[in-house]
Amino acid sequence: MGKFTDFISDVAVTSGCAVGVGLISGKETETFAGSMLNTMAFAVVYCAISVIIREFCRKNACITPADMSAACLKKPTAFNYALSVCSFVCIVTMLAGVEQCLGEIFYISKLPIYAVTVAAVAAAVMSKGMRALKIANVASIALTAVLFVFITLQGGGGKPITTVPAPYMPVAYALFTVTMSLCVLCPLGAAGSRRQNIYGSVAAALIIAVLLAVTTALGDFSAPLPTLGGITSYALLAFAVFVIALSAMCGMAACARPIVDELYAVIPDKTLCAICVFGLAAAFSVFGFDFAVKFGYIAVACVGLIATVMCTIKLVIKKVE
Repeated sequence: MGKFTDFISDVAVTSGCAVGVGLISGKETETFAGSMLNTMAFAVVYCAISVIIREFCRKNACITPADMSAACLKKPTAFNYALSVCSFVCIVTMLAGVEQCLGEIFYISKLPIYAVTVAAVAAAVMSKGMRALKIANVASIALTAVLFVFITLQGGGGKPITTVPAPYMPVAYALFTVTMSLCVLCPLGAAGSRRQNIYGSVAAALIIAVLLAVTTALGDFSAPLPTLGGITSYALLAFAVFVIALSAMCGMAACARPIVDELYAVIPDKTLCAICVFGLAAAFSVFGFDFAVKFGYIAVACVGLIATVMCTIKLVIKKVE
């Protein structure tokens, strides 16, 4: 039972990093998937990249993204900064998404109340370590599934996607998803066996792919929030707000960890580091969710591609030797 529980929490925390505001609302589906073929392409690419990263971390005992950089490069400082910037972009995107999406569902104020609240909870969860993050992600994935069941029963659907994203978009989305998950993929990969790394990657890929397929089927893509725009029940809307906030919090907590670790060398106070990270991210989030999804994701994907290529080359060289 212990191994099964570990596997469930492994898959939950890995897939939970990907299931955020963009996926639940349908915005990422609209931008990066939009068809069964693209969804399948995402699943295959994501699984392959995840296995490569996890196996590299297992064979080189890389517990953090910084360890991974050090194992790939003689001078990893610049690439560590690039990874930290990627994590920061992800936090900005999630904060912008939380404020935009939740503000459209239940408008409270012009002040970024939703973003600030979720950021504060994310900082608290991050401070509790991996165990708290695993528990939160298990709850997030389970409640997301429940939300989609309720949307289906209500009679979701509407105008389908008219312009399917180009074939390279699901590949970019897979690279983005793995990159924003490095802070959990590295320790999980280092601690797992080869079989666990493969099975965990396959399971996480299937969960995310199923959610992409569900949002494609349920979404009304003439609405600003394709999967949420048709909800009429106030109780279901309130539940959607909670699920989105929880999922965004999980992603932000995971992304903030490597940045706080880097900042700690300069500011030896993790609470102050967290305040700096989330405060600055909230400021940048004013550029909006759509802007972050279209441009930020591609930039993060490019860094993820570099990391994947480096790890692949190192694995091949080590195998030859």
